[in-house]
Amino acid sequence: MTAPPPPPSGASGNHGQGNNAHAAERLNDLLTRIRKRHGEAVAVLAANGASVHHAAKPGATTAEGQVTPDAHESAAPTHAGSRPSTAFLEADQPVLAELVRSFLVWEAGTAKAASAIRRIEQAVVDFNDLRVCMHDEFLRLLGKSTPKTEDRAMRMRAALNDVYLREHGMTLEHLPALPKREAREYLESVEGVPRFVAARTILLALSGHAAPVDSRILRVLTEARAVPPTATTDDAAALLEKRIRAGELLEAYLLLQAQADEPARGETEQSPPAAQRAKANGSARSSEGKKPGKSSGKHRTEGR
Repeated sequence: MTAPPPPPSGASGNHGQGNNAHAAERLNDLLTRIRKRHGEAVAVLAANGASVHHAAKPGATTAEGQVTPDAHESAAPTHAGSRPSTAFLEADQPVLAELVRSFLVWEAGTAKAASAIRRIEQAVVDFNDLRVCMHDEFLRLLGKSTPKTEDRAMRMRAALNDVYLREHGMTLEHLPALPKREAREYLESVEGVPRFVAARTILLALSGHAAPVDSRILRVLTEARAVPPTATTDDAAALLEKRIRAGELLEAYLLLQAQADEPARGETEQSPPAAQRAKANGSARSSEGKKPGKSSGKHRTEGR
């Protein structure tokens, strides 16, 4: 039996190029749609290289269009020796501050990150004080309603301790002087640091070309068919870095993060105390009909 004749030269390549072109068009369409909703605020953030800011007030609207949690959710329990916010995340360690913020945004979003930042700054005075917190204290600072709380706490503690051992102190201020590739390799090698956290730190603190993608942003991309349905977070990040030109990735990330921060279809963003009050009063709306414990979809995890 003879083998079938080979396809015309370049046929398979043209098919692949067509798929890539369609995916690139869908990505551009997605970013255009998000820009219509969040573009003005995101443009300001991109111009300033800004991210989640520690000073967001409870109940206020962030630049990403999110309403920050009320004071009863964000306030840390007081204890002897509790301190007012010291805002050390905006002090003289901007790279390390962005690493911590990126840990808080990862798989949680900007509103929950802002709440955690307020709790942290009310409870500790500097990064070393945060590093030496016990595990239970770390969990309290992150917030019980924050996704992946246990994993986040273990990773953050491991990362802060690794930085301390490498640098003999709490600093990453040597990274801006390194070539971007070396700085990225350094951050990706820090114990416990997910790719999203490293990429976000590189993008926002070091102006590097890196695409932060967690499962929330991946959901936005897959729903828009801007990436293949089987793509992992690492796959999607690589595609974004290839398709988006240098200098435009910061705005693209902020747009995608703004969209990812919105509730998925059918979800409600009730804070736990509000949900408990609604249940106690028997006033839960039938339109909220999602049963507790059910997820709106499978989330992929980054392989680290």
